[in-house]
Amino acid sequence: MKRFLFGCILSVFWITGFVSVQAQELIGNFDIIKKSKKPIVIPFKLVHNLILIPMRINDSDTLQFVLDTVVSTAIITGLPNGEHLSLNYTKEIELSGLGEGESVKALYSTGNTLQLDGAVGYNHEVLFLLEDVFHLSSSMGTFVHGLVGYDIFKNFVVEINYVKKRLILHDPDRYNKKIDRRLAKGKDIKGVVPIVIEKSKPYMTALATQKNGETLQLKLLIDSGASHAVSLYSVTNDDIEVPRENIRSFLGAGLSGELYGYIARLKDIKVGKYGFEELVATYPEEKGIRKAVMSSDRNGSLGSEILRRFKVVFNYKRNYMMLKPNRDFKKPFNYNISGIEVTTPVPGIPIYEISQVREDSPAEKAGLSSGDQLIMINGVNVTRFSLNEIIDILQNRAGRKLRVFVQRYNKYIKAEFDMNDNI
Repeated sequence: MKRFLFGCILSVFWITGFVSVQAQELIGNFDIIKKSKKPIVIPFKLVHNLILIPMRINDSDTLQFVLDTVVSTAIITGLPNGEHLSLNYTKEIELSGLGEGESVKALYSTGNTLQLDGAVGYNHEVLFLLEDVFHLSSSMGTFVHGLVGYDIFKNFVVEINYVKKRLILHDPDRYNKKIDRRLAKGKDIKGVVPIVIEKSKPYMTALATQKNGETLQLKLLIDSGASHAVSLYSVTNDDIEVPRENIRSFLGAGLSGELYGYIARLKDIKVGKYGFEELVATYPEEKGIRKAVMSSDRNGSLGSEILRRFKVVFNYKRNYMMLKPNRDFKKPFNYNISGIEVTTPVPGIPIYEISQVREDSPAEKAGLSSGDQLIMINGVNVTRFSLNEIIDILQNRAGRKLRVFVQRYNKYIKAEFDMNDNI
């Protein structure tokens, strides 16, 4: 998908998407390099709720990949810093996904070696996009080279510690046999949520209560590569209702173009035994999700704004996800009140531009527009901030004033507006 700043949150990413490689069966496996009873521990970066892990492909430089549960085949989205990469046995194909546009071209490659710190995988498929439709590096403020998912989740029990920023890969044959025995006896285990793996993607059932008081049972795709909390597809169920208090917004971009829809609040949702109230949900418009709806019978997706509130364990072989609340569990759900999306033309260098301005947003009413270069926020030079910190400012200041100083061509413009929560 591309960047999409939104989420519970709106200035976040939703890099997910349906990617189809014509029913190819994945055959790649991983071997632990040093045989040991200890699991593999991989430190990761957390940017806008998304997990970035280091990985090499064949004899490549070390590349950064978003760990995305909905990606069936490792995807190279671009080599923004001229990194070295060679792929085996390539042919050109077309891909389609979320968004309102056309399909994109990619190279499909087989017989590749994927290398993590502590494990190596052989005979893996890789897709190389011929156009960087995601622009992940500029959207995340650091060099990002692609997405990886099922290749890792199918080979390990995957534990994600969002607080300590550690990815822990367990040998499935050694992992917690007590849970397996209790599940085999039909016993409930606190924190264990049943999942179903369909076409290499994990799904779960959740109960959601809408603002109108109606409770719905929903089939949701579990999407670690989406920064939002929950996205609901009203076209899949006549009872899914977009609340009257909503904001129409750019939600992001997928393989097939930009995605628009609405931001509003759900009364509550229950994930396993854990409940959340007044969370921010997105409701994409039908034309942007048509391909995703055709490819499965899901009602939407559950993203990393919820997942990051837990220590999460994915066990694909035993069909469960285990959740343990962390220190972020009770934090409120926010969204981008300002209405401006910010990217950087040069990842790693504190130069920030406004890439989108939401219609009728406080930022638009204050005179800000796409292409403006940020100079100061609340009297502080933006060189003091990372892109991640700027996005936090834009979504965590309800009830306060925001003062922005920008450069537009050869002019300098001041803008001030109230950050009012309208949903």
